[in-house]
Amino acid sequence: MQAGCVQYRGRYDYADGKALERALAVAKAELDEEDLAEARVWMRVFVSRGTSLQVNVSVPASAEHRFAAANLFLVLAHGAIDGSVQAVEGGREVDEFPAGADD
Repeated sequence: MQAGCVQYRGRYDYADGKALERALAVAKAELDEEDLAEARVWMRVFVSRGTSLQVNVSVPASAEHRFAAANLFLVLAHGAIDGSVQAVEGGREVDEFPAGADD
């Protein structure tokens, strides 16, 4: 992991492919509203297989990136039926976004 970064890793499972597509579309729209152009690059490294979305991305540890990442993973978690994404910084878990999260 890079210094000064937060690693987000985990997976979300969705009821079907349409639910996964819908969650990704809402998440992309959320990032567009954040006015943080670099954040949209994060989603390029997400891997979808069937109804699962795999996440393994490092983002800068700055407050604006962490806030954008939290919003993104809350949106993705909201539509998921199982799984979670953990935020790890300096080798310790600092946050978690479980499936079905609303806030």
